[in-house]
Amino acid sequence: MLQAWWRVAIPLARPALIAVGLLSFLYYWNDFINPLLYLRSQTLYTLPVGLLQLQEMDKTNWPLLMAASVVITVPALIVFSAMQRALLSWNSEE
Repeated sequence: MLQAWWRVAIPLARPALIAVGLLSFLYYWNDFINPLLYLRSQTLYTLPVGLLQLQEMDKTNWPLLMAASVVITVPALIVFSAMQRALLSWNSEE
């Protein structure tokens, strides 16, 4: 029973699991409101909230802010491209 589930159900659910994993990662990576509301320590802030703190300094350093935005975006692009490859390779196996 378990072997049939492992060989039939899991391969059929693979695209859905990849999509849920990707969307969950992007949601929590870009989460802004929840950490802003709940966290009190600046050491626990997520990257978007830290970017806001960088912007709210006395004088905004726009080149630094834009460079930080790119650095924050790169891991999400890497995860997205890896998940896209996994979905496309699954689709071409048929």
